[in-house]
Amino acid sequence: MLDRFRLSWRIGIEAGELRVLVGRPPVAFVHRLQECLRIHDIRTGQLECKGAGRHARLIFSRDFPQTGRQAIRNAWTPPTRPGPTSGPRRSG
Repeated sequence: MLDRFRLSWRIGIEAGELRVLVGRPPVAFVHRLQECLRIHDIRTGQLECKGAGRHARLIFSRDFPQTGRQAIRNAWTPPTRPGPTSGPRRSG
């Protein structure tokens, strides 16, 4: 399966409040995201991470305001590990 299309987590924003809809985003990122939302006065939208390891990417919903997107990308630290592998090989 192509990992670049696999959803890792999704965060919804309604009335300026964060809610994790799917998965488990990094706790430190959620705290920095709350600060970015407050600074740029972002009230609605969705943010998701697709992919795994070094190939993880942030994707914003269409209704997400343009003003804070770069600040949120700067607050996000992408993983440095290559990501999950298919598992151990069988011997024999």
